[in-house]
Amino acid sequence: MYNQTASGRRSTLLAQKLTHHTTGLLLFVGLTGVSCASAAKEQTSTPPAVPAELRSSFAADIDPMISDDFDRIDPNRWEKRQSKARSDGAAGNIKASHNQIETEDDATYLSLLASEDGEAGVSAIHPHRYGFTVCRWRVRGLDAEKAYAAHPAIWSFSYNMGVGRRNRPNDNGKTVEIDWFEYIKWERMFHARAIPAREGGSKIEESVYMLHGRTDFDGWRTWGFEYTPDHVRVWKHVDGAWELMGTPVAFTDTTDPDSHTLDRNYRSDQFFVLSNIWFYKPEYELSDVRLDIDFLHHYPMN
Repeated sequence: MYNQTASGRRSTLLAQKLTHHTTGLLLFVGLTGVSCASAAKEQTSTPPAVPAELRSSFAADIDPMISDDFDRIDPNRWEKRQSKARSDGAAGNIKASHNQIETEDDATYLSLLASEDGEAGVSAIHPHRYGFTVCRWRVRGLDAEKAYAAHPAIWSFSYNMGVGRRNRPNDNGKTVEIDWFEYIKWERMFHARAIPAREGGSKIEESVYMLHGRTDFDGWRTWGFEYTPDHVRVWKHVDGAWELMGTPVAFTDTTDPDSHTLDRNYRSDQFFVLSNIWFYKPEYELSDVRLDIDFLHHYPMN
């Protein structure tokens, strides 16, 4: 049984990163490439634990099969995301070489590159149900005055969207897609939302939003993703403390976007999907955009 604390695991993996650090190591053929970092990164610190008021509800230790510090792309945790057809009808082009491990200040992180040459994405191999997930991430390459085709997103679903086509549907045919962070509207917009899914697809028109607005996307930020039988919530960690963001989505008897409620029958197992793909139109910018993820720590619900 895994019994190492989050801070202990982080220290161990960071030491491994320093020991194995190179700037040109091919980590896993068919899944990832590498590149050298181009921007300064703030000093990596120990990932924060679950908010104090929630700790009795979640495990003290992270789940090692869901969690990652990204010193490499572990083939026992991740597989390449499937390519998805672009909105102009052209075939998608997710490339293993665009799933990269970069290094800054002797620490490594996952960097997913969307460029004119191709897209990026990795899908979790192992599902999770309820839990609190701590994630440190950033987006690079966006300009406030431009509309971009790039679509960076941190999300989860009952179908992992990976080349292995792993799926954990409910017997009732209903599941939920949870977009923890998604760049949308092609103009420095973002949102977080829960989407009911049935009959083979997510029902975007029935989305229940937690967050919807503009962001500067400047620099690293640490968010918490909380998924329980009662609700879905997003947190941010600022100045050593956790703060709730936006409006929680509550699981109740009915789905009502105006009331921020979702029918509890849509609750389902989830696979994390980390991706940066194109939603193409001729007027959209196709310049390089990166989604960087420093760590993803998942604490299962007790």
